[in-house]
Amino acid sequence: MQRLAFDKIEASGHRNVRGIHRTTFEVTREEELGRRGTCIIAVAASKAASHLDQELKRSLKRGARLRTTIRVGNLCDVIWGIGSTALNIESTTSLVFRKSDFIDDRTVCLNCDRSASDIDRRIISALRSPETKMSMELETFQ
Repeated sequence: MQRLAFDKIEASGHRNVRGIHRTTFEVTREEELGRRGTCIIAVAASKAASHLDQELKRSLKRGARLRTTIRVGNLCDVIWGIGSTALNIESTTSLVFRKSDFIDDRTVCLNCDRSASDIDRRIISALRSPETKMSMELETFQ
């Protein structure tokens, strides 16, 4: 497997992180989170979909595989998904990773093997604290 592109995002936890959505997970640049945002796992992200590395976006739009590595302290979880020629990756607010093939401007990848409810519960618990910092590494592969 050959790596095509890489990007990294930093974000923070929030007291209302629930991480129980069964088909998506989301990271947002917004700083506030209501109780209804069950897919949002982190806020105050350093980037949204439109801010991702241009080569990463190009490779996703060509259907590359995406490995997303979530790190919180010593904890780590990995999610795999795929890109699509139908992606536009234009949101200036958030990034959404989907188990389905639904696409909107926030969608970064499709057919993910995990959603918010599948992410290591220790990571989700840690992200319920605003002091918790999370990093996400996004890597595309051919």
